[in-house]
Amino acid sequence: MHPRLKKVLKITLITLLVLLVLTAIAIPVGIFYLRNKNTLATFNQFSEQPQLQYVPIKWDSSVVAGIRFDKAAFFIPVKVKGIKRKLFMQFDSGSASSLFYGKTLHAIGGGLDTLFNQNDSSTFATDVELTIGSARLHADKLQIRQSMGSEELDTSFIVIGTIGYDAVVNKTLIMDFKTNQLAITQTAPENLNPAIQYIDGVSVNKFPFFIKAKIGDDIVTLGYDTGSSLFPLITSNKKLAALNKSVPLDTLCCVSSWGIDHPIYRKKYDRPIQLGNTVFKDEYVYSSHQFDVLDYIPNWLFFGGTGNSLFIGKIVFVDTKHNKFGLVD
Repeated sequence: MHPRLKKVLKITLITLLVLLVLTAIAIPVGIFYLRNKNTLATFNQFSEQPQLQYVPIKWDSSVVAGIRFDKAAFFIPVKVKGIKRKLFMQFDSGSASSLFYGKTLHAIGGGLDTLFNQNDSSTFATDVELTIGSARLHADKLQIRQSMGSEELDTSFIVIGTIGYDAVVNKTLIMDFKTNQLAITQTAPENLNPAIQYIDGVSVNKFPFFIKAKIGDDIVTLGYDTGSSLFPLITSNKKLAALNKSVPLDTLCCVSSWGIDHPIYRKKYDRPIQLGNTVFKDEYVYSSHQFDVLDYIPNWLFFGGTGNSLFIGKIVFVDTKHNKFGLVD
């Protein structure tokens, strides 16, 4: 080999190695930065009654890609200071911040003090107080998304907004999918239920919830989104295709997003999926090209997402203050 060509090849290999190292460093650093940035302390006051009180979970069904999901998303009753109507909010840990729906607020005639920010044309409700069971949360301001909600009210089920991750910062979230009830408290989980089986290696003290799972022989990280109950697991098309290559993909049509139909793929995974001591078998794993960005992230760092599907019939404890995630069968 010509000395000059050898030198060029050596420089090229070193450059590629440096790029790979920088990429390996940049991805986790970037994820860490984004998680810190999006972990918001919206609610500056929290109080609760001595006796823990739950609120009922109300499930909503949906048909996606021709498949009916009876438990697609869930809502909880919430009391909002200044509004006397019976209200619900979707509980969505996949949303960094809680918010109100502007169209719904307009339809019920308001009841909240508002503030308009001329710099970014955003609107906020001020001096907000939410009561969820025995918990009371206060925020100086909460964003109002004017484009969200509905002007046509179903008076038996008025959804006024979304409860996001910010409502459970430094608190314990209990989602009882056995009896369909939820509570937020400052009490540590082990003082509420000694039978909790904790999952190692989780990261729930920042947005979003990250939990560890074992898929076949691989340890992976999953994002747990309570606003998405549809799929046990969802990932990129490439990562799904790599799971047990002998099993063919099913193509489902379609999921609509912003007026565009996106095909959904799935594969029945014939190896166990394990969360802590809990093992799931013969579960469908789904994928969409909307998750293709995950192709560039190693599975140990982020494989994909999971909703509530795997946890139906269990009690989920999330202690964001002490960074613990556990299940009770």
